[in-house]
Amino acid sequence: MSFSAEFLQQRIAEAKRLVYERVEYQEGLPKPTAFVEPEIARGWALLGWLGAFMVGLVLIWGLVRLIGLFLGSSGRGRKNMEVAKVIQPGLVIEIDWERIRSLVASGEFASAIHELLALTLAELERKGGVVLMPHLTSREIAREIPMPTAAHEALQGLVATAENVHFGRRPADEADFQRCRVLHDEFVARLAAGGKS
Repeated sequence: MSFSAEFLQQRIAEAKRLVYERVEYQEGLPKPTAFVEPEIARGWALLGWLGAFMVGLVLIWGLVRLIGLFLGSSGRGRKNMEVAKVIQPGLVIEIDWERIRSLVASGEFASAIHELLALTLAELERKGGVVLMPHLTSREIAREIPMPTAAHEALQGLVATAENVHFGRRPADEADFQRCRVLHDEFVARLAAGGKS
């Protein structure tokens, strides 16, 4: 008995259909997987979020700096305020000449020079129209506070000598004190003269 090719193809197609419709076959098929985003797309998204985060940080930093300049909490704004404002009463204690003379008479020249420097800074407050901030050192005051050139030079000389004999513990003598006294007098005179130095 021979079958035609067409008959055989129909029988094979029918057998396939029956197999595909069977429950055992349907359960044996692999389950469709969820769509997985390609790794490259996730990488670009991560870079985008990281970039947005960095831009946000820069904007916040800039805003903080801007507010700091207005409020004087940044270094540059604070320094400008110190030189321009320099107002706080009672920084320099009252030192009189009698106290300085007694130190010179007892041979305590280093202490007398240091007291003379404090008296000079008090003169800067009284006659220079400024009140010094308590955290400024004498060197910073000599460098940053606006004053006539000759007064500035005299104050720098006095500060240098006071640092050497008081903080550097170099022995001081009466000649050192007299030099500082001349510098003090020069400072006071030039400060009183104002811009005519």
